[in-house]
Amino acid sequence: AGNAGELRGGALRLLAVVAVGWAVLWAVWSGALKGAAGAAALVAVVVADLWSVDRLFFDYREPAADLFAGDPITARLDSHPDPFRVLDLGVYQGSYLMGHRIMTMLGYHGFEIRFYDELLGGKNEWRNAGSANLHDLLSVRYLLMPEAQAVPGYHQVLGPVATTPGQPGVLLERDTIPTYVRVVPGAAKLPEERVVPTVVDPRFPVNSVVLFSDTASVEPERLPTAGPDSTTVRASLAEWAPGRMRIALEGSETRPLYLVVGENWYPDWHAEIDGREAPVHRGNHALLTVVLPSRAREVTLTFASDEYARGRLVTLLALLIVVGLFGWSAWRSRSAVHA
Repeated sequence: AGNAGELRGGALRLLAVVAVGWAVLWAVWSGALKGAAGAAALVAVVVADLWSVDRLFFDYREPAADLFAGDPITARLDSHPDPFRVLDLGVYQGSYLMGHRIMTMLGYHGFEIRFYDELLGGKNEWRNAGSANLHDLLSVRYLLMPEAQAVPGYHQVLGPVATTPGQPGVLLERDTIPTYVRVVPGAAKLPEERVVPTVVDPRFPVNSVVLFSDTASVEPERLPTAGPDSTTVRASLAEWAPGRMRIALEGSETRPLYLVVGENWYPDWHAEIDGREAPVHRGNHALLTVVLPSRAREVTLTFASDEYARGRLVTLLALLIVVGLFGWSAWRSRSAVHA
């Protein structure tokens, strides 16, 4: 009922287009319109029909440099080196911050990773967005809110200030800066459906245990009956760029440990430990995880898609074949003329 007016208007528009189109076709068939005039009339009807619909989907605005210009909040966020994430609670829309190369906890992408959506509590539902454990694991350093209010574990650093889209914003920073990489000593395997509820449970020790699906190829040692252990090995980012990072490890233990990175797991991530290839696992349902052998010193993670490389090669070969066929056809035509 809410869009009854639009439906009636659309039906009348379609009726008008059909009537005018039929009239033009009749004029062409009867000879009243001939040649270029008839073709022009048909083109005009088609263009008018397309314009009557497409104009509703275009919004002519200022240049992108003005629409998405920086503001005090984006400037403050840009001043800190990556990686960290921002949880936006209603200040900017969609992937606005990602347009400024600022990593966010939420946002939108047409091909979102299913495991990440499930970890956050469902696509566009985000029931787990307030989980303190996820804020730790995903290195959420800032909260963005439309108005000031007290949030445990955070303090206000900016605002309220006007943003470029017009909504006022208040920026809160975490009291303790969360780490992007961590080494945990323990691991456990659970049925897939139990992993997310366990990870977001406030009692789950994110700095001591990483969870794997019961279908994972990892075979962790049994956790101590006294509870999760600790480790003296510490991880730090030596280098970081989108799609590539180098992680230094300090300390040494003889037992296997687990490196958990606050980044989405994807099959195209590749790991090297001290120069040797190592498997990349999906820990805590959606995060990059690498099993560390004893006395490991450095881990390098690189994102590279073999399928994309093959697809690009196939595309280039197809393009060369098409160009070759055009060239061969032109050569045959020229040879036939001179024959």
